[in-house]
Amino acid sequence: MDAMPRPSSVQYLAFGVVASGAIGLTLVQAQMDVSVYRPYLGRVAPAAATITASAVGLIVMAYLMSRSQFVVFDRSSAGESALFIAKTVPLFAAVAIGADLIWRHPEDINVPLPDALFFYPSIGFIVEVFLHALPLALLIVVFGRGAVLPERHFWMMAVAVASIEAVFQALAGRSSPGLAVVTGLALLAFGIVQLFVFRRFGFISMYMFRIAYYALWHVGWGAARLHVLF
Repeated sequence: MDAMPRPSSVQYLAFGVVASGAIGLTLVQAQMDVSVYRPYLGRVAPAAATITASAVGLIVMAYLMSRSQFVVFDRSSAGESALFIAKTVPLFAAVAIGADLIWRHPEDINVPLPDALFFYPSIGFIVEVFLHALPLALLIVVFGRGAVLPERHFWMMAVAVASIEAVFQALAGRSSPGLAVVTGLALLAFGIVQLFVFRRFGFISMYMFRIAYYALWHVGWGAARLHVLF
């Protein structure tokens, strides 16, 4: 069986830095108001969830880097990655905001400032590990062949993996049926693009794609909508 080159220690260091940042933000937010995590984590302690995500993510990335063409980050494509995020994320945010203007999400759908600055980067890290990197790695374990994942196989896996968050959000939300459908479809497309970013630019770029989206939709619009819609 073919194998990819041995991953550089810099890749592991980069993941460790991001994971440490997420853990730190979680600890700060848990001291400020731990209740913001409960709709997503239930009774699981936020710090435990982030630490577990860090450990699982490190194992998953070690496997993906040794078994396929995925990396934590690609320094040579940092500029291209930033440009892609800058051009693409506002489109998804615009869809989410437009749907909110038409159908209107519940008033408390977004975590307010200043908690949002700590909550969203920390929960986003957990989401990327457990809803994207881990499911993709499991599919590659079961269906992957060779060192390089064929294009057709990747897109099939991307649709399957992206469906997890889309279905969860559509079913768990407190919105109208029409808004739930639009949200689910938008998140399906969002997840597929994120997984493309993961394969093309690396885990950190995929994470930053989500953080940029959260900044526009949950933080920026989250503050503005309270004055615009309510």
